[in-house]
Amino acid sequence: MSKGRLRLLFLANFFLVLGSLLSISYSNKYLIISGKIIYGISGGFFNVICPKMTNELAPREISGAAGTIWQIMVTAGILFITLIPI
Repeated sequence: MSKGRLRLLFLANFFLVLGSLLSISYSNKYLIISGKIIYGISGGFFNVICPKMTNELAPREISGAAGTIWQIMVTAGILFITLIPI
């Protein structure tokens, strides 16, 4: 694994923590909104970095299946979040 991708992963984790901390602050609605935006940026980072790293680190025989499972899990998560209010 290259150091560049590892740095991007740490950067995504930084945005995740920062967005979470801003989202739980109840002092100002703009802090909550900015926390959600930063948290969304972190989610975008993870959706780009993690499948690429998974395909690079998995053995060649299962690298395609690992990428497919990642996409199925993301789709299942979106479905689950959509069905929560029901």
